[in-house]
Amino acid sequence: MIDFHLHFCDRNQYDSFVSFCEIAGLEKVALISLPDNRRETGTFNEEVLFAINRDPARFIGFGALNHRKNVRGTGPEIPYSKQVQNMHADGFTGVKIWLGKPLTKTL
Repeated sequence: MIDFHLHFCDRNQYDSFVSFCEIAGLEKVALISLPDNRRETGTFNEEVLFAINRDPARFIGFGALNHRKNVRGTGPEIPYSKQVQNMHADGFTGVKIWLGKPLTKTL
């Protein structure tokens, strides 16, 4: 299994991002959104969709779940199952599940 992806979080950097892909010889790229509870939407999904819509032959996208809590603090604002359905309808190929990096231990 090989995992190669790029995070895309700033649509203002799109042209530079495409130039990087050209220089690096990246013809097909998986773009991964990230969650960010400080943003109103809770994710960078819109930025990834922006890139996908600009060049669907080059980019596929994995959306991030919005982990912001509802007013009771008992669950997400929008149920995760509904978020996944919405992402699929919007054109995402997959979902970013793993948050952060796993810790490694030296034995």
